[in-house]
Amino acid sequence: MKGFYRHNYRLIKTNMSALIVFELLYKLVSVLVMYPLILAVLDLSIEKAGLSFLTNKNLGTFIRSPISIGMMGLAGIFIVIFAIYELVVITLCFELSYRGEKANALELAWAGFVRLKSFLHPSGFIYFFALLVIVTLLDFPFASSLVSVTGIPDYLHNYFERHPVFLAVGVGFAVLVLWWFGAYVFSLHYIIVGKTTARQAMRKTKAIIKGRRILINLRIFLWYILVFAALLVAYGLVLLLFAGAYRVFLSDRLQLTAYLSTARFLGNILSLVIYSFFTPVFLSVITTFFYYFKEKNLIDEPDQSFKIKKIKSHRIIVGGVAVILLISNFGLLSQSFSENVLRQIIFVRTPIITAHRGGTLRAPENTLAAVRQAIEENADFAEIDVRMTEDGVVVLMHDVNLKRTTGIDKNIWEVNFYDLEAMEAGSFFSNEFSGEKIPTLEEVLREADGKINFNIEIKTSKHTPELPKKVGEIILEYGLEKDCVVSSFSHSALKTIKSVSADIKTGLIITMPLGSYTNLPAVDFYSLNAVFVSRRQIEMIHRLGYEVHVWGAKDRNIVSRMYDYGADNIIAADPIMAREVILSYYADPIVTVVGKTVFGDQSINAKSVPFFPFRY
Repeated sequence: MKGFYRHNYRLIKTNMSALIVFELLYKLVSVLVMYPLILAVLDLSIEKAGLSFLTNKNLGTFIRSPISIGMMGLAGIFIVIFAIYELVVITLCFELSYRGEKANALELAWAGFVRLKSFLHPSGFIYFFALLVIVTLLDFPFASSLVSVTGIPDYLHNYFERHPVFLAVGVGFAVLVLWWFGAYVFSLHYIIVGKTTARQAMRKTKAIIKGRRILINLRIFLWYILVFAALLVAYGLVLLLFAGAYRVFLSDRLQLTAYLSTARFLGNILSLVIYSFFTPVFLSVITTFFYYFKEKNLIDEPDQSFKIKKIKSHRIIVGGVAVILLISNFGLLSQSFSENVLRQIIFVRTPIITAHRGGTLRAPENTLAAVRQAIEENADFAEIDVRMTEDGVVVLMHDVNLKRTTGIDKNIWEVNFYDLEAMEAGSFFSNEFSGEKIPTLEEVLREADGKINFNIEIKTSKHTPELPKKVGEIILEYGLEKDCVVSSFSHSALKTIKSVSADIKTGLIITMPLGSYTNLPAVDFYSLNAVFVSRRQIEMIHRLGYEVHVWGAKDRNIVSRMYDYGADNIIAADPIMAREVILSYYADPIVTVVGKTVFGDQSINAKSVPFFPFRY
């Protein structure tokens, strides 16, 4: 088969510009329309199953719900048809290239709609399984990205990690199925290019591959390897370049976090490249085989009577469609991925990282310096403690007494703010912070200026009963209802916050989760001590519809355990360390090898998953 891959290139080159434009538009539709639509269906399915959150523990309940499964089934059928449409267009494009004819993207798209009905002939349902395998094989990036967005890969990874025998059986079965059905991809040409039913196409294809299955499958496998190898080598080199730059230009404590964050971003880019162009490149191999066998008179000549309808002004129409898609769907996409169903699927979540007391590891707690440190370390939230002075000013302070942080043996409610301003609250931590003051809540909010969100913990006292109301009013004054959460050991304080504004999210802090503490009014989340919390308790709280924040995450082991348990928000004194642990879970073997090579002994979590380009 001399010049096999050269023929591949010619098929792609002839109508390359039309193919690229179509693929970009098709992927734009799938990203901006399909994903939000699928997530909306999944969201509604979870609701119809009577669940607040979807976890590995209640997955059985979800599956047993007829309504949920029916809705997901309809969505699945729509996805398969959507994927088949791409295969139809690409096949027609290569047929035109083989004839030496040119077409634009809009002409290909319309021809695809016209020819799609050939693939949906009723007789084809007999071979639905085989055709489904073909679609999955040829449109693997699309199929796997849709599955990945639901979090199923994470769930399966955890399951197979505990049941390696099932993994071996599953992989073996998949290999056998692909080996047997993979070569049947030639049926696509009979169905799409000719006027052949799926039943007839499969029969003709069976005759073609008889005695040639090994050759065809090995060629397909080799093409897979070559394409992925080239991309992974480029991926590794870019990772190495960034890692080297961070090693030279960033401080030691920021290097690994920056590298892992960049690796996750580059993983997304790699996924986008594969997702956008893998299918046409791979289908070109199948098409080359088909025309090779055709030229050798080894196959029946399919009906090639179809004509492409010429469409003028296609650039204006395509440009207009692209603009409309972007404008009309951007908000829907953003909402779906940030606020909607993804927050209900436990095994797809990425925990939020909160800096404890503003950042106590490298700055004096509850000070402006600590908040600046939290911002610099890229924490999502800064947790701060508030109390009230004698004259009613809300300030940042954890302890009842000022002695530990200022050296003054007085209770906070016994001191007015004028006297408090004269106190120094930084040298107890380090002389570097000598002169640091106790800030007011308003000063901290102004200093942050939207750069970080806040978890404001109310330290209640019988001496300052008006504190909760005052905190709520300050949040409203600065318009930060969506950027702050309020937590407290006092349920009464949370009810006061809700009376000020129902939009302020409130959380009850519990040291040891014992007794009946759920289903309380004015509670949106529970903040639990990481030392005492268990997986069962977090799962139970999730089933009731609440988020779980955990505090006391002092080291990597605790952070890792809280991630495994499904915590939504991890409050840590060292947000850099916590971020590294979380990002390490998304580190594929290439990221791990490059990271350990460049940064030496720094830890990348041992639970990194095998390379899977759509896991990001």
